Amino acid sequence: MVIGKQRSPQQQTDEQATRILIGKTPSGIVFREQGEDYGIDCELEQFTANPDRPGFEKSTGVLFKGQLKGTARARELEVADGTALSKQFDVDDLYYWYEQLSVPVILFLVDVDTQVVYWTEFYSDPDLRAGYRRARQGGQASLSVRFRKSSTFPETLEGLLQAVEHAYECIALSAAP
Repeated sequence: MVIGKQRSPQQQTDEQATRILIGKTPSGIVFREQGEDYGIDCELEQFTANPDRPGFEKSTGVLFKGQLKGTARARELEVADGTALSKQFDVDDLYYWYEQLSVPVILFLVDVDTQVVYWTEFYSDPDLRAGYRRARQGGQASLSVRFRKSSTFPETLEGLLQAVEHAYECIALSAAP
C-alpha cells in the first residue's frame, strides 16, 4: 500500500510552535528562521528607534540564536522557586550550543495548546549548568531541561535580553587566555 509523504506528530507540533513564536516576537526584535536545522532553529536581533531617522529602527548589536521545542504536553515540576516545565534535550546539542558556539543560544519551549512560550539560557541557569556537567561526566545521551513558568516570552523580554548580555560576558571570559 502506498501512503505518500507524511509528517510526524512532532513535526506538526514543531511547525505550529514556530508559528506561535514568530507571532509572539515583539516589534523591535527581528526573527530569522534558519534554513537548515543543525541544532539552531532561529536567530533573533534587537532593534531600537533611530533618533537620527524618525520612524526607522537601528540594530543594537544584540544578536542571539534560538532552539525551539514544541510540546502539547510539557511535564510540570515543582521546584524551589515555583513551578517549571521540563523537556528533554540531547547532551550533544547542549555541547554544541555552549562549548562550540560563540553566540548565546536561548532555548524556547512552546506549549502549543496554551500558546505560551517559555525560555531559558544556559549561563543564567546554575541548575542547567550543573545538570549538563553531570550528564557529560556520566555519559548521558539526554538531559531534562527546566523552563520556569515565570520566564515567558515576550512578557519577560527584558530578563531574556539581560540573560543574553550575561551569556556574552561568560562566552568572552571563557575565550580569554
